[in-house]
Amino acid sequence: MNFSMFLALALGLAACSLPSLPEPSDSDPHSPFAPDVPMTYQPVMGGTVDYAPVASPRPWRELNDSVAPRPGRAP
Repeated sequence: MNFSMFLALALGLAACSLPSLPEPSDSDPHSPFAPDVPMTYQPVMGGTVDYAPVASPRPWRELNDSVAPRPGRAP
């Protein structure tokens, strides 16, 4: 019992500790000495493709009847 209490206390304290913070570097975006990266214009609709229906749509009743269970068969 003492070991389980010690283990619970150790895990509880380990969960409350803060992780170490990383050292700031020159590539930090908040740094005034960070290099400028040139941006190019990319249109929002640049990579879109026109998707057309593959087949003509069927009436909803015909679609429902094609997937409905057949009479006399258990689901």
